[in-house]
Amino acid sequence: MKRIFKSMLLHVFGCEIHRIHPTFHDRSYLLNRGADWRDDLSRIMSFENCKTVVDVGANVGQSSIEFFNLFRQAEIFAFEPDPDTFALMEKSTNELSRVSCYNTGIGESNETLSFIRHKDSVLSSFVEHGDGLRPHHTNIQTTIEVAVRRLDNEDCLSDGIDFLKTDTQGFDLQVLKGAQLLFEERKIGAVLIELNFDEIYKSNHNYADICNFLHAHSFDLIGFYGLATCDIRNRLSWGDALFVRRELMLNDNE
Repeated sequence: MKRIFKSMLLHVFGCEIHRIHPTFHDRSYLLNRGADWRDDLSRIMSFENCKTVVDVGANVGQSSIEFFNLFRQAEIFAFEPDPDTFALMEKSTNELSRVSCYNTGIGESNETLSFIRHKDSVLSSFVEHGDGLRPHHTNIQTTIEVAVRRLDNEDCLSDGIDFLKTDTQGFDLQVLKGAQLLFEERKIGAVLIELNFDEIYKSNHNYADICNFLHAHSFDLIGFYGLATCDIRNRLSWGDALFVRRELMLNDNE
């Protein structure tokens, strides 16, 4: 009956009904596989057992706040290179006891790099924008010099990372390479990473390079989420991907 009713709505009024689900912690059921990375990851690892969560490209703390509520026993380490954006992140997470904020970039080497500030801070990057970024998104304010460090060199992460999120606008492979030792020592459990399918940024790598790096370190792709297309170029632009270390997958199947 529901299927017939939906078909009638689409045929007569040209509209569809979609159920709006509560947030992960506010519902007692899991969504279908592939619908939400939180549900998919919860099938593999216990969020209550996660001790260390890393948020690279933390911006004003949006994800860190979510992770504070999602991983309720974990210490969250948030990294943001832009000092102005970092100040906003500190303010938004000030009362969250398990969130530690660091005003530094994360990359392949310990160095100082030019950071390109956009009017919309979520688009700021170490990488110049490409043809895939919409014209109204290319409003650059200034370029500043910022410190960049390797995750391998962070003492607070020496015991490993249960969950790593990286969203650095075209700089994510460098973030992963800066955690080479952690990957080799199998100290990272899961990675949520933004993939650019179009040339949104003039990176020296593409999504296939990221997938190959993680596959070479025994990570399996779980799913794609929030995929976005570019109307102007008529192609897939970007989205998030969840990868989990293969041995955790094997343990889940036992």
